[in-house]
Amino acid sequence: MKIAFAFCSFKNGASPRQINQAIQQKVQKLNIEAQYFQLSDGGENTAASLSNKSSSFKGWDALQRPIEYNIAFINDIPIIEMAQTVGIEKLSKDELNPFVTTSYGFGEATKQFLSYSDIYLTVGGSATVDFGFGFLKGLGCIFLDQNDNEVYFNVVKDIIQIQKIIIPDNHPNITVLCDVKNMLTGETGAVRVFGPQKGLQSSDFEIFDKISTHVKMIINKEEQQGDGAAGGIVYVLRNLFNAKIVSGAEFVLEAQNFEDKTQGYDILFTGEGQLDSQSSFGKACQVVCQKFQGKKIGIFGQIKTNVDFLDAIFSCQKGIKSLDEALKTCSEDVSDVVYNIINVLLM
Repeated sequence: MKIAFAFCSFKNGASPRQINQAIQQKVQKLNIEAQYFQLSDGGENTAASLSNKSSSFKGWDALQRPIEYNIAFINDIPIIEMAQTVGIEKLSKDELNPFVTTSYGFGEATKQFLSYSDIYLTVGGSATVDFGFGFLKGLGCIFLDQNDNEVYFNVVKDIIQIQKIIIPDNHPNITVLCDVKNMLTGETGAVRVFGPQKGLQSSDFEIFDKISTHVKMIINKEEQQGDGAAGGIVYVLRNLFNAKIVSGAEFVLEAQNFEDKTQGYDILFTGEGQLDSQSSFGKACQVVCQKFQGKKIGIFGQIKTNVDFLDAIFSCQKGIKSLDEALKTCSEDVSDVVYNIINVLLM
């Protein structure tokens, strides 16, 4: 039996590499032929899935506190990961507040590479809903009001004062690895779908909807699928910098030659921390299933919905545990479920 394993990270619990290692150790004596892939979709661990070469830098998190982060390189092209700088995992639940969090640190990290001819930006896993304006400030952009006076942008509400944006004269060719297909505005947009997980209350939707409409007025371009990713930053990157937007999951899988290596394979195991309503909007587990011809089995920490791209869905939860307890053992728990399923299939 030929089996492929392609797991995303279980946020705050285990990376794809750690899950693969746990599974490999568990199934090594079973009569299977296995291949292991690191799955990511533009969120956390994307850079690590693409390259082992990285350098450490100092910068700022979403609350503008000093941090250290890594930038990976593939063929000498930097891969700047939003989750490494202003990622949601760097903040506690109590610290999540889109009225004050900013993507500034991601922009400042990118600014260091403006002299390069090409850069990759991965934009998943952010803690922000500032429509990329913090990023623009960090990059060195200038904001003007209707009288051409400079606007000093600090928090998301300041966007309402902005009428013009002046970007740097020279910038690299930008390829954005995007993890979702959501639009910028509307019921499936950046505010209503992703805002709540970043600390936004439903009572805040109206003001953020107003800001997103103002952003569209400033830039004056039609929105496209994916523009709602990472708090709306993709809309800004696409239209101000002519960035090329690609599926993060497809990019990562292509880099690992997934389709060729899994030709003729019988089963794919995939999964991540949570299966929810966002999972069918271009997330990595959906993409990898679309590229696999055999049976697809999903293993998740939490299951909040059903999906049609998996043939079977399992939870890795064992008994009643707190979230912290579950995260500590998720690699082992996933590998146990995998082992038990394969044993049944081999009977």
